[in-house]
Amino acid sequence: MFALFIYAVLRVCIKYRIRSYPDFLALLGGGYFMSFIRGISLFFSMTVFSAMLSAFGEMLSPLGLPQRIGALIIALICIPILSSRADNILNLSGIIGVILCGAIITATLYMLRYREYHTFSGAIPVINSGAVYAGYNLVSVMPVLIVISRRLKSRAAAAASAAAVMLTAMYALISIYARKIPLGELPMLTLAARQSSAMAAAYAAILAAAAFTTLLSCGVSIAQALPFRNKYLTAAGVCIAGYCIAGIGFYGLINNAYRAFGIIGAVICFYIIKKCISRI
Repeated sequence: MFALFIYAVLRVCIKYRIRSYPDFLALLGGGYFMSFIRGISLFFSMTVFSAMLSAFGEMLSPLGLPQRIGALIIALICIPILSSRADNILNLSGIIGVILCGAIITATLYMLRYREYHTFSGAIPVINSGAVYAGYNLVSVMPVLIVISRRLKSRAAAAASAAAVMLTAMYALISIYARKIPLGELPMLTLAARQSSAMAAAYAAILAAAAFTTLLSCGVSIAQALPFRNKYLTAAGVCIAGYCIAGIGFYGLINNAYRAFGIIGAVICFYIIKKCISRI
């Protein structure tokens, strides 16, 4: 679902030389439904942004910092970054993303080789959960894909292929261990910790970098959707609002917001895919 959505959106943007998120929505038909998608995308992005702030707060808690202080530090760091040009932010996020993709694939293949179980669990519950996860996150990433498409040509297929390889490998690994051992809230980190403390530390660093790129991408997505001209005030407003929402806590946001709206996002994503394919 990730790979198909990314490929379809990028292909349409490249083919029609789409320069902005409103242009993309207008190409797909505009109207009240597209206005709804734009609003829900903004809402989803803010929730994910807040969840990542909260996650960083929890990551920094082993250093002796209260969760809210850690989240506040990251929010303050994000203000000057998000006030710069969207292209610059996404260039930084893209570089980190390419490194992360390779690192996650390498770590996953290593853990697949060193597995303790050889039987795959039932696929249907995992597919349902995956569709909800993809639906929630892909809706919020649309404005970012529009910006990325300005610098892509044939690499749309490469981006989709990399996402497919990475997610397939992760799905295979987690399916092996699901319902056989307690995987916790962060299954890949749990599995890395079963290898060694060094592997756990390496994967924790990967998670931190992934959370940071998600934070930047969602921040850009929110800023692109808002009509304000002053970039610094917009960035400050986004970070302050995100920090306030982050007070709910990472797991509170994940368990409530993701489950409540993930299915809506999945339906919207399939609709977007259908509309994009009809335009390719």
